[in-house]
Order: sequence, then C-alpha cells, then structure tokens
Amino acid sequence: MGEGKEDAPPLNNHDEPCTVAEDEECGKELRVLDTFVSDVSRDEEEGSPVNSPKSTGCRSVWGCITAFFNTYSFMVYAAVGIILAYSYPPLGAVYVYPKITSSYVAVITIFLLSGIGLRTKELKNVYKNINFNIFVVVFNFGVVSAFVFGIAKFLLKVGALSEALAQGLIICGCLALTVNMVFILTAKAGGDEALGIFHAAFGNFIGVFLSPLLVLFYTGESASIDVKNAYKDLFLKVIIPLIVGQIMQYFIPVLAKFYEKHRSRFTLVQELALVYIIFTTFSITFYKGVSGTTIGEVFIMIGTVFFCMISLMTLAWFSLKLLFRNKPKQRVMGLFGCTHKTLTVGVPLIQALYRNDPNIGIYILPILIWHPMQLFVGSSICPFLLSFVERETQRLKEEQVTG
Repeated sequence: MGEGKEDAPPLNNHDEPCTVAEDEECGKELRVLDTFVSDVSRDEEEGSPVNSPKSTGCRSVWGCITAFFNTYSFMVYAAVGIILAYSYPPLGAVYVYPKITSSYVAVITIFLLSGIGLRTKELKNVYKNINFNIFVVVFNFGVVSAFVFGIAKFLLKVGALSEALAQGLIICGCLALTVNMVFILTAKAGGDEALGIFHAAFGNFIGVFLSPLLVLFYTGESASIDVKNAYKDLFLKVIIPLIVGQIMQYFIPVLAKFYEKHRSRFTLVQELALVYIIFTTFSITFYKGVSGTTIGEVFIMIGTVFFCMISLMTLAWFSLKLLFRNKPKQRVMGLFGCTHKTLTVGVPLIQALYRNDPNIGIYILPILIWHPMQLFVGSSICPFLLSFVERETQRLKEEQVTG
C-alpha cells in the first residue's frame, strides 16, 4: 500500500505505535483486526483474491477456527450463555439471584470499569470540528433511529416481525455508538483517530441520557416501562459508577496507569459481566415463557439488520462526501461513528427500562445481531477505506502544490 501503512500504525492504549514489548498491552480486538487488515492488504498487493483462504489468515481448519474465535469470542460466549439459559432457565432466573448479581453487581462492574477507562479528556475538543461532530451525533441518534423505526413499523405492519422483535429493533436504533470498536476500525482504516476517541467518549456520555428519551419517544410510555424506576436504576447503576470511575481515573494516577497497562484484561472482565447479564436475562425470558416470535422471524431480523446497516452506511458515506468532501480521514471516522451501536451500554439500558417485561430477552436480540455485523462489515471494508484515504490525501497534496 506504499506510505498508507504508516498513516495508520497499530496503536496501543496510549495512542502510540505498538512495539514488540508492548504487544501484550494492546487490546485483543485491535490485534485481531490488525492481522485481518494486514492480511487482506498484503493479498491485494500480491494479486490474490480477497476471499481466498490466505486473505482471512486461515492456513488450516484449526487456524480458521482459532481466527474466528479470536474475532468473535464475545458472541461465542453469548451464544453459549443463551443455549445454557434455554437448557435450564431456573439456573439463571432463580438460583444465581439475578436481581442482585446481574442487575447490580454485573452492571456496576461494567460501568465502573468504563468510567476508569473512558477517555473523557477528549471532551475538551468539542469545539474542534464542531460541524462534523454535530453531523455524526445527529446522524447516529436522529437519522439512524428514525430510519430503523420506519423499517420496524413497516415489517410489523406486514406481519414479518413480532411486536417484541420490532420493539427491540427500535431500541437498537436509539443506542449510542460503540466505545472501542469505532476507534479501532477508524485507526485500521486510516481515519481520524482523535475524532474516533472523542466520539466514543462523547457519544456514550450523552447516550446514557439521550437513548432512554428516544426509546420512550418512539415506543411511548407503555405499561411495561416504569419510567421513574427506570431512570432511578440508570442513575444508581450506570451514572454513579461512571462518575466514580472518572474520579478514580483523575485522582488515582497509579490506578489509571494500571488500567491502561492491563486494559485488555479489564475489557475481558467487562465482556464476561455482559455475557452474565445476557445469560440471566434470557433465563428469565425462557423461565417466564416466550410467545409470538418464531425462528423465521429471527432470520428476517438478521436480514433486516444487514439491510439497515448497509443502507445507513451508504447514506452516511454520500452525506459525508457532500458535506466534508476534502476531509477523507473525517469521512472514514464518520462512516463508523454514524452507524455503530453499543452492546455494552445497550443491554443494561434495556434491562433497566424493561426489567418487568417477559419479552426482555427478545428486545436484546437485535443489538446482539447488530454488534457482530458491524464488526464484520467494518473490518471487511477497512483495506478499501485505507486506499481511499491514501488516494485522497495524495490528490489534495497535488492540488495544493498546483494551486
């Protein structure tokens, strides 16, 4: 790829190029994507097909299995948790005391660690690139939620989706962007990494407050939503731990450095806590009984999520081209920032809003589909976006010289 590879080097948690000695400190997901993108880029240079075994890093069956697990380990754990919940619902619904261990311990753990690791220092850059920042936020929360709401209502009207799945899809469209994935994919595609960090922090910060309002706006204050207790739960389980984590980050530098050094391990703790929440949530759903949703509707949901994601990414890309034509790195970051949805914040949010609803597990299903799909689609297009950034950067340099 020429000079482009140096424009987006592998990053560690201090936003500097990773050395061999620091490799263990780099996030697992970043290393996996780095390998994936490097393999695809090398295959393009060597003239081999992108969809060949080599391009995915698979040189044996076991290698393919290992590569798949490393990339989608969270979804494998989540699938195992759902299967276990289906096999014996009382375990997660009764015996592990989910009202304490899942609703409080697991959720507080996730957001306390998020508060320690969230780079909210970047929020000071809110006035930099303000037009771009407004566009990403409005698109992610406004355009995406409205588009998904329209699709969900249409599918519900024609009978393609159950009411529970349609509501879950609407909720998914109201969530904020991902904490880590947007930054990781932006870095791999040669996009603006500073903006990626900023929107990961800012989007999730305002999403804690904005997402519930959007959900209530689109779905209405139904009988299954106890608004007062929902916001009380969000305050106790999400906002306070997040603030405490931020205070610890600022006033206990040793702890902050320790977290940065072992960020991948803390991320694993958050993932396992999230898997536990999913396990108990589906256990309760199966324990109380699920009605009105078929396997066929689940497959329709998968196709719907893919259609929504591709449509929204296309719309975002051409909108960014129109508004930020000569800013290729911003356009790459915006492509991910406009369309990604968070699982980490989404599941606890759904749990808080619909804790007494027997369909809560169905409401979670769309974000469980959206999450791996945005990783798969995003990682697949990274090499092409990297080439785009290189070409546009060279073009702008030439125009500046000739102009």
